[in-house]
Formats: sequence, structure tokens, C-alpha cells
Amino acid sequence: MDVMDWTNNLGGASGAERRVDPSDGRHYTRAEFRQFYGSLNEWKDAGDAARAAADAARAAATAEQARQRAARYRRRMFNRRLTRARAAFAAAQGTTGGGRRKTRRRRKTRRRRKTRRRRKRKTRKRRRRARSKNY
Repeated sequence: MDVMDWTNNLGGASGAERRVDPSDGRHYTRAEFRQFYGSLNEWKDAGDAARAAADAARAAATAEQARQRAARYRRRMFNRRLTRARAAFAAAQGTTGGGRRKTRRRRKTRRRRKTRRRRKRKTRKRRRRARSKNY
């Protein structure tokens, strides 16, 4: 069941709070609980069940976030070790690894080239439009 089914549900035109009856799984108002059961003990139990379900869902979401965070950390550490191993291997071979600085420089150059191409394309388009309007 979805968490929203367990939490306080506003229903009907009156907008009264509704809770889930554990016996049939349907939502009922406080007055309906009192009319059917004769007391409000079940109403309170249904509220406790709703809170427990919401807490369980929140805990599950938190656990999933922690798992994802740990996986990201492991991936990052693995990549760091791999980069260091490659640099050590390159040093042992007598070649320069280049490392991060070279990679950043390459990325920067690519970005600049891409920007230049984009600007050239825009200029060409503008000139074509201007030519077509003149004729």
C-alpha cells in the first residue's frame, strides 16, 4: 500500500479526517468509526498504524539514500585508485601520464571549439536570412 493510503486522508465534501480500517482496508471518518465500533479505540489504533507505516516508509527511503551515497563514494574511491595506478604505470614506463591537468586542458579546448562552431553556424544562418529578405 502507498503511504498516502495510511496517512490522514481528506475525503468527501466535508473534508473530515479519514483513517484506514485495518479489517477491510477502507477509509472512514471518526464518526463512522464510533458508529461501527462503539468507541474510538480502533480510531486511535488506525492512527498509530498510519504513523508506523509513514515512519517505516521514511526509514526505507533514508536507507536507500544511504546505500546510494555509499555506492557513489565507492565509485569515486575506485576511480581515484585507478587514476593513481595509471599514473604510476606511466611513470614506470617512462612516459608522462599527463593526469588531470592535461584532461582539463583537453576539455577546455573541446568546449572552445564547440562554442566557435556554434557561433559560426549562427552567423551563417543570420547571413542567409538577411540575403533571403533582400531578394
